[in-house]
Amino acid sequence: MKFATNLQNKYNMRRGANSRRMREYAILPARDIARNYLKYLRHVQSDVCQKFELTPSQFQFLLFIYDLEFFTLMYARTHFAAISDNKMRLLYTKPLLDAGIIDVYVNKHSLKSDVRQMFGISSSEGYAARYALTQKGRLLVQKIYRKLEGREAINADE
Repeated sequence: MKFATNLQNKYNMRRGANSRRMREYAILPARDIARNYLKYLRHVQSDVCQKFELTPSQFQFLLFIYDLEFFTLMYARTHFAAISDNKMRLLYTKPLLDAGIIDVYVNKHSLKSDVRQMFGISSSEGYAARYALTQKGRLLVQKIYRKLEGREAINADE
């Protein structure tokens, strides 16, 4: 009994301690927090990655390109992941193209001669392909945001 008393004194505990003092967490009032839905990002990521067979990095890539009309591999490589074009194709572009989440927006062969002339691109000049989110991809990212905002259920198996 003496040991228990010493322990209580050492850690400033008392018998029948106030339950408010002994809580493991306390939630701040809603008026102090404006937005706090990113704490569910890991659960949403797990749910969406399982359902749509995406990797976590592909999930983040979709969030990155959501507001872009189109992008090149060079842009994505410099602003999203500092990796080679080949790795960018293997890890992101090819799987997302195969899944129908992104598509080729315009490439070298799809440009007509009048558009080439307008932009000053010669037919022998290299032109990087532009990629864009498809409607399926846009709807997927909108689903992610709905889940984060609590407007749709998160079905993660964690």
